[in-house]
Amino acid sequence: MICVSLTATTTEQALEQMAAAYAQADLVELR
Repeated sequence: MICVSLTATTTEQALEQMAAAYAQADLVELR
């Protein structure tokens, strides 16, 4: 699991990181 610090990142950055994490997770699951 990837932990995102709400105080260390802005909402936009957090959303981008989550989107990237989900994209990577989907690629791993497809394999």
